[in-house]
Amino acid sequence: MNIKDLANSIKKVIYILEKEYASQLTSGLLELIYKRYVNAIICITNKDLRDIKISGGVRAYLDSYSNYTCTLVIAMDEAETLYEDILKKI
Repeated sequence: MNIKDLANSIKKVIYILEKEYASQLTSGLLELIYKRYVNAIICITNKDLRDIKISGGVRAYLDSYSNYTCTLVIAMDEAETLYEDILKKI
């Protein structure tokens, strides 16, 4: 678990959002999640890990969509878990 793994996990979420939810990225919850993940890549590039705001995205998504097994939820959960583990070490 390192920053490179986190960046790859975040990029995976962005890819899924752009591929499977492109038409829904202009408003609402998915837009907010998308913007936070794009910003997370910027934060990693700038080495501002504490400014990453992806925590809680899975919960917010599930509160709105209740789709527990979709690839987006699985990828977001992985990214959030990696991020929380990294935060514990810094």
